[in-house]
Amino acid sequence: MADPNALYSYKGAEPTGLPHRIILSNGSSRTDNTSFTEEELNDAGFTGPYERPEYNYTTQKLVWSSDTLSYSIIDLPPSEPTEEDRWEQMRRRRDFLLFESDWTQSRDVVLSNDDDWKVYRQALRDLPENILDITNITWPVSPTDTE
Repeated sequence: MADPNALYSYKGAEPTGLPHRIILSNGSSRTDNTSFTEEELNDAGFTGPYERPEYNYTTQKLVWSSDTLSYSIIDLPPSEPTEEDRWEQMRRRRDFLLFESDWTQSRDVVLSNDDDWKVYRQALRDLPENILDITNITWPVSPTDTE
């Protein structure tokens, strides 16, 4: 059985979580992503699972290759970041933190601290509006860091 929380590539695209429905080559569809088999995923055009490697988002860039079906990490040229660069770095980190906590919003997941996750994710989405100094950001604390 496939791991519904793992990352899979659909026809070479950058890996994401599995959809809740796949269409097989014979035209039938499957709708329970917790029971997809590797054969069904391959038949529907998915490859994987893949792991997103750790990287330093301020000095490196993560790039997916649809040709080799792999990630590579590219070192960014060293320089003093401009204000625009700092905003971009902030957005990348914010987007990554939202991505890492997407699983908490699935209807299948029941959490005792569901409200904490909603507050945390909303604080991340509100972050750009609440920053007064881009060189001094106070990041919201994840509920897993407060347990």
